[in-house]
Amino acid sequence: MSSLLNAVEQVRRFINEYNVNAEILEFEGTVETVETASRLSGVEPGTILKTLVLKSGDRWFAVILKGDSRLDLRKLRRALGVDKIRFARPNELVELLGVEPGGVSPFLEGLKSMEVILDSDIMSLKGTILAGGGSKHHLVRTNVNEIIRVLNLEILDVS
Repeated sequence: MSSLLNAVEQVRRFINEYNVNAEILEFEGTVETVETASRLSGVEPGTILKTLVLKSGDRWFAVILKGDSRLDLRKLRRALGVDKIRFARPNELVELLGVEPGGVSPFLEGLKSMEVILDSDIMSLKGTILAGGGSKHHLVRTNVNEIIRVLNLEILDVS
């Protein structure tokens, strides 16, 4: 449990350091999937963002998508100019970001050293969204503009 709290603390520090207009929410149940996050938060899946971590060669990528969207690996490979790409393994997430699967947040310092892709479909979202909060029991309430402001990202159609 201490590693999970450390990951949530990482998110809290990121939010404070970059003056992100955001609030960390804690849930008794787990919110590691969009479905459970939607059910427990009462928010539609399309306003919950998921952050996926992938690797191609020695390049790491974070892809942020709407919760009800599916990553199109063919579009992503084409957009990045790579032949092969794979999802990060659980141990790699812990090593790179200090989080377990289900806890990846756009508000982790480790993402700033990756190439970050924001799916263009997200640009249609207005108002409050939820994103990963560092553990399977935490989400962050914020808005898309805050994510764009603090991350050096590219907006691409990858869903």
